[in-house]
This record gives sequence, structure tokens and C-alpha cells, in this order.
Amino acid sequence: MEGLPAIEAAAREAEFADIDRRLELCREDLNQATVLLNTYDTQKSMEELKQLQELVIQAKADLNPQKKFSFKPHSAATQAGEPAPPPKANTPAPLEASAFEDVGTQVRDLRTQTVSLALKGHDVALTDVTDSKVFLTEPTTAVRINKARSSLFVMAPVAGSVFLEDCQDCTFVVACHQVSHNPNPQLAR
Repeated sequence: MEGLPAIEAAAREAEFADIDRRLELCREDLNQATVLLNTYDTQKSMEELKQLQELVIQAKADLNPQKKFSFKPHSAATQAGEPAPPPKANTPAPLEASAFEDVGTQVRDLRTQTVSLALKGHDVALTDVTDSKVFLTEPTTAVRINKARSSLFVMAPVAGSVFLEDCQDCTFVVACHQVSHNPNPQLAR
């Protein structure tokens, strides 16, 4: 009697796996049929397939019991009263947008630093950056970089433009709508 719920759960999982496989086959067939169908029929079929997938996900959630609350286990060092180890030295400390509220989202005078900035949805202006590594970890709307020298810039997606002015020997890693830069021969792209 005790093994019955486990058997039912396994059978349910097998049925859901079969349903998922069949939905995937339908999706593949629909992708192949898009050549033969008009746009309206293709969109309508995709919507129906998506609704079926959502129904399957909801049925899985309804049939699988929610896990009860439990405390997270603590490490042996924490239980013994020892303080947690400090963060790694190589990991840049994230700076939140609130740290720059007095000057907006403008950062100046970075010299030989590794900085991680979390400025989600803001316009960012970086000025006078030398021998530094700058990581923009959240999507931004626009970025302007002035007077950068020998630095690395790694940016999360930028919704608008990235403006580069007077940058020399810099490396930029960015996905954006548009890049605008001055014609500087020492700009590495």
C-alpha cells in the first residue's frame, strides 16, 4: 500500500513525458508545414500549440504536490560559530545605482580598478577610465564612454546606443542597437 503513490507518480511522469514528446512532434510538423500554410493559419496553429503546452504545464503543477517548507541546512563552519569566509579577491564588488544617485549614473576617474555596475534601465556615462575592467551587469538604455585608455568594457545588452569618444587601446564587448565612435585608429573593436 505504501508504494502505491510512488507507482502512480511514476506512471503520471511517463504519461507527461509521452505528451511532451507528442507536442514536440506536433511542433516539428507545424514547422515543416509553414511552407504550405498561409501566415494566419501558421500563427493560429502556433497559438493553439502554445495553449496546449500551457495546459500541460498547469496539469503537471496541479498533480504534483508542493514541497513543504523546510529550513536550509547550514554548513559545519557556520554551525560551529565561525564567520563565513570572505568573498574571493578576484570578484568585483557590485555597485548599485543608489551609490551614484548624487551624480546620476555618471562614473568618473577609474584608475586600475575592476568594477561591476548594476544600473538596470539607466543611461550610463563613464569618463576618465584608465587600465580598468568595467562590467555593466544589468541591461541599460544607453552608454557613453569618454576618455578611456587601455581598459576592458563588458556590457549587458544596451537597448539604445553606445557612444565612444576619445578611447584608446580599449576592448568593448556589447550587444546594442547602435555604436557611435570617433574615428580613432587605436580603438579595438
